[in-house]
Amino acid sequence: MRSSSQCWGEGEASGSGGRRRRSKDPFRHCCVFAGFLQNIACKGRFPLSKVARMLVRFSIENHFSIREEQELSLVCSSLKDPIGALFSVPNTELKLLPAVVLYGANASGKSNFISGLEFLSETVRYSHERGKPEGGVPRSPFALEKKWSDAPTRCNIEFLVNDVRYEYGFSCNDDAFLEEWLYAHPSGKRQTIYRRESDRKQMYFGKNLRGNVKTIESLMRRNSLYLSVAAQNANEQLTPIYTYLTNFSFKFGVQSGSFDAQSAFLDGNFDRRMIKLLQRADTGISDYRFEDMKIEPESPFIKDFSELVKKHLKEVSLDTLKGKRISLAHTNAAGEPQYLSLSSESSGTLRLLVLFKEIFSALDRGTFLAIDELDASLHTYLVEDIISLFNSKTANEKGAQLVATTHDTNLLCGKLLRRDQIWFVEKNKVGASVIYPLTDIRTRNTDNIESGYLEGRFGAVPFRGRLDLLVGDEA
Repeated sequence: MRSSSQCWGEGEASGSGGRRRRSKDPFRHCCVFAGFLQNIACKGRFPLSKVARMLVRFSIENHFSIREEQELSLVCSSLKDPIGALFSVPNTELKLLPAVVLYGANASGKSNFISGLEFLSETVRYSHERGKPEGGVPRSPFALEKKWSDAPTRCNIEFLVNDVRYEYGFSCNDDAFLEEWLYAHPSGKRQTIYRRESDRKQMYFGKNLRGNVKTIESLMRRNSLYLSVAAQNANEQLTPIYTYLTNFSFKFGVQSGSFDAQSAFLDGNFDRRMIKLLQRADTGISDYRFEDMKIEPESPFIKDFSELVKKHLKEVSLDTLKGKRISLAHTNAAGEPQYLSLSSESSGTLRLLVLFKEIFSALDRGTFLAIDELDASLHTYLVEDIISLFNSKTANEKGAQLVATTHDTNLLCGKLLRRDQIWFVEKNKVGASVIYPLTDIRTRNTDNIESGYLEGRFGAVPFRGRLDLLVGDEA
């Protein structure tokens, strides 16, 4: 799967019965390790403010393995499950979820749905800034049916900014944006901010949009979004919407190598809460330190690399590649700190470093975070603890939201997750991904969801044939 940032020129029935392996306590770990995490997550926070920015729902059509429109909703259902940290939508009776998890077989399209969110975010950010006049719109339509290659890709997102509910979206083909729309719901009634249609020579602007709207329209290209142009030209009304949509964070891939962790801390900034986290996770780490990275400018490799950078990335100099190198301290036999390079640390420790930098940032700022393969290289308890942070009213005061893919079925035991926080992704007969919530299937809050899922009652599991019969087959 290709990251959308690379596209714009930058390169990332009931389920009752079965064995219960978890306590029935709503948040089993909150009193132990997750309780500790919630305490340290609250330190160093920004001043408490109202929850003003949250994702309500997102849909996408014709993107990678997604053919027809598929929608992910973070609206709380009416099920009488544990409440956790639910957030109100102004002027409505809706409540929003702080986290949802996506289950499905390998290659079912879970990552592609997160990629769809990234496609929207990165397109808003870069369509005007990096797009070339004749460069078209970089996208990845459904490839298994020819007619979809020419069909438009369509994104639609509903969200809160400054306690106002907005709906924004666009459709595009390989050459241009065909439609773009922005609606507001300040008092529960929809107001059109602007709308762009391919069969109209001029855009429609609502009476509530202020600023030099016509000037901005004149700067817009066929392959750039009006919202992108407006933000580049400092429109005060639209810039907060642009800022929200372009500040989503995405973590794709396992990212458990020393290079991934080192890259995350090149700027020399390290949150002390990370050390407390690593100590409580029994990693043996007690401290950290930074050193300046030394680059030998006369070495043949650096000379060749410098020329390559100058040729293809004119805005990047060798100086921008300099940074800080982090090492972590372990206590040696003499009781003294022994600093080791990141290459000496385990994959799980390195992934904790990478993920929790983003997790603490999201909780501190109240922003959206998507993590692909949340459980990779992490113990089940740590995965539970990450979700419990977002579910906690104490740790998640600012309304941060998490969307994650996982194969860890242990999360389905007990009451860590509400049933409306569980979603499934599977492919249909033509290889197109379909996403649906557990709430589409009749269950009870006393059902063993993990057992039901593994037995195939909810779908989204791989077909398991006789693999032993494949051993004797000829290649």
